[in-house]
Amino acid sequence: NEKISQKHVVVAKKPIVGEILGKDFIFFFSLKSIGKFKIDDVVGAIPAHLFCGIWGTLIVPWTNSDANFVGQLVGVLMIGVFVFFVSLAFWYLLKITL
Repeated sequence: NEKISQKHVVVAKKPIVGEILGKDFIFFFSLKSIGKFKIDDVVGAIPAHLFCGIWGTLIVPWTNSDANFVGQLVGVLMIGVFVFFVSLAFWYLLKITL
């Protein structure tokens, strides 16, 4: 059955995507990089959520043949634009109220 064999391939790719590349490579190097820019991130939230989140979104086509890289990249960019403007509005409102 092709669905079963395809599922086993996806399961076999999970350690590569999450553990080796996600946690051991992307998290580690992004944590070191933000430290060089003197960004204070005591709990490692920026590498865990920003960089690993982008990695997790962009790698989806490797395990899902229905997804494509361009669609995932557009999603990452749209989320970035949304977060930027919502944050801008939040900080502006905070500035004028305090």
